[in-house]
Amino acid sequence: MPTEPDRSATMLASLESVASDETTGQLSEQHRAYLEPLSQGLALTIHFRTGSDTLEPHLQRQLVALTQLLTAFPELQVHLEGHADPRGPEDYNQTLSAKRVESIARVLESGGLAAGRLQTTALGETQPVSKTTDADAYAFDRRVVIRLIPEQTGSFGALEDAVLSAESTEARL
Repeated sequence: MPTEPDRSATMLASLESVASDETTGQLSEQHRAYLEPLSQGLALTIHFRTGSDTLEPHLQRQLVALTQLLTAFPELQVHLEGHADPRGPEDYNQTLSAKRVESIARVLESGGLAAGRLQTTALGETQPVSKTTDADAYAFDRRVVIRLIPEQTGSFGALEDAVLSAESTEARL
């Protein structure tokens, strides 16, 4: 199994191998294939402990890293959806899901993400992941889903421009 540095080196080599066509300044087909899934949006899930809106320290570090990435791609909008498991009163779960969203928004904003790029929704217990009603299934319901969505879903627009600009800058170095 490759170590973390090996995976990073492999990923970097893959990304370098899909550089834009020097003659046209367009993204290569292989590079476009890497970006295509992002043009439809990307979702990440952060899980919480029962009854808590406190982020675990390792998750805070990951969110700071995500903020750095998002700063490099200003065309990505961030949608935060808070959820809770169905245990407890409905109004409590609604408030808890809102607090979970707020805790993630605070970390992203403190890392430099403009508040105008964030859209938040607290859904309480209304959208469970599993239909099973046991402790294991409930763990999946205590979450915030972070959706990264390009301003113009389905097109590369500014994302493509940003990648081409970064490649151009790298070529000059």
